[in-house]
Amino acid sequence: MAIVIRRGNKRAPNREETRKGSPKIAELRNPKAYRKRAAKLDKAIEELDDEIAPDDSFFPDPSIEEGPDPDDYDLGEYDLDGPKFDEDEQESGNVFFGPLDCPGPSMEPSAYPSLTIEPTGHVRIRAEERLQEMISRDKHLSQAVQMKIAASALLRQVAEYMVNQWRDLILNPDKTIDDLPPVSQFEMAKALGIAEDSRMSRLVNRYVSTPYWGILHMTKFFRAEEEKEECWREAMSHALQRIESEYPRSPVKTATLWKEVKAILEKGGVGNLKSDRMLRNRLEAKGIPSAPARKEIFKKVEKWFKEDEGHPDLERLTCSGIRKILMERHNLFSSSDSNRFRETGYTPFVEERIKKVVQILSERETRNGRDIKRKAKDIC
Repeated sequence: MAIVIRRGNKRAPNREETRKGSPKIAELRNPKAYRKRAAKLDKAIEELDDEIAPDDSFFPDPSIEEGPDPDDYDLGEYDLDGPKFDEDEQESGNVFFGPLDCPGPSMEPSAYPSLTIEPTGHVRIRAEERLQEMISRDKHLSQAVQMKIAASALLRQVAEYMVNQWRDLILNPDKTIDDLPPVSQFEMAKALGIAEDSRMSRLVNRYVSTPYWGILHMTKFFRAEEEKEECWREAMSHALQRIESEYPRSPVKTATLWKEVKAILEKGGVGNLKSDRMLRNRLEAKGIPSAPARKEIFKKVEKWFKEDEGHPDLERLTCSGIRKILMERHNLFSSSDSNRFRETGYTPFVEERIKKVVQILSERETRNGRDIKRKAKDIC
């Protein structure tokens, strides 16, 4: 049993965490420096291939060699008005693709692989080869280059682990990618000792050339991720329906919604459900504000309804106009916690919720002897 020593509110690392080279001990000793270096490494991982252009030596395009040399003749002869234009051949669909417009990998540079798995199982990383050239040429490397070297080493670690784990599948011409076991990025990151949650996703956000499966995005190797996303789609569908049907004055609480979503995910076999932040991030990615912010919409519209109902331009206002009034005059989403909901990505939901609240209030209230219900139909 490991002995844990507590010093104030912080605990001392145990024996496993203090082993030589442990990232945990580095984090505990100087957390600020550790986070700063981790951020630089993550940036280097994302920018690892930025300065590397596709080249024929790494991924040859057969069409370039097989096509005719455009300098050998005038391509203008084959224009629509040229003497060698064959209208029947064009109609039949037998169109000749020259070397400059031949469809294939050369038409989409982003599809060029960052690394190649050769039939022998050897892994070639394009960035690594370029970095080796820089190391041999320059005696003093910048910090950015050093971080890219570390990023390249991590990428090699992931790629070689994949090959070692699935060698009988990746190097077998009779197997397909569907034969891979359902492994998640989280499971592989744990096996490799990659502690940061987002680092693994950054590492596999690139293409790989395989011996028999062609060029694939590295995320395709993690079939468990696809199954996980399918469960999340089902759970998010439930969450969106609950939010759509909620009463605007009393939005469903995030804790309640998370409990329901978590039950759906656990039923689908999704693990590592740390906190409701996972749900909040996905809701905000869809432009849906938090539960307190949704409640704030109702309160601000209600306040505006009471104070500004006699405004001469009321009948000509749209939901967009009301949203601007609420933000300018009634401080909608003005706090530091909700200020981000002023961004345009949240506008469709906010305006739709404003419309719903206006309809509720117009059906409920009659003020100054005028029928608000009839007027509200023209507002939104």
